[in-house]
Amino acid sequence: RVLFRSLLFKEPLSSVRDPEHNMLMVIDGLDESEFKGRNELLDVIANHFCKLPVWIRFFVTTRPERNITEKLKLLKPFLLEPTDEMNLKDIKTFFERRLQPAVKPDNFESIVTMLVAKSEGLMLYAYFLVLYVEEKASSLHQANFDVSLPLGISSVYHTYFRSEERRVGK
Repeated sequence: RVLFRSLLFKEPLSSVRDPEHNMLMVIDGLDESEFKGRNELLDVIANHFCKLPVWIRFFVTTRPERNITEKLKLLKPFLLEPTDEMNLKDIKTFFERRLQPAVKPDNFESIVTMLVAKSEGLMLYAYFLVLYVEEKASSLHQANFDVSLPLGISSVYHTYFRSEERRVGK
């Protein structure tokens, strides 16, 4: 463990001077760093991040698993749920900006509203919905728009893996 902390933080940060502004480090998928029933990265975050310089900030993504939320509660994490109003507003803005050129103005607002609901607050699914709409924009009609969209993120993955299977199989 000491080696793990040293390699991750102590050695790299020992030569860094205070840049006089905050630095953001992103750790994506903390829940996926478990190995053989242990999550050493979680232990380091929970027990040692508070000792780091104040100008170092972290953005950590994880599934809200009980053991993770329990260990991180002293750090007072900001939890972003898919249905949070701020999250849905960000997704709406994302759709509005990306789809402005692809969707006709007369039904733009209703399509964006429907896509926000369809996304279920998942930005990754919203991203795939935008790709789908951009690709199919000319053939999509308001009447069948909703039923032609991928059913959920698992549907997107399924379609992707099927196409990759066909591509690799050739």
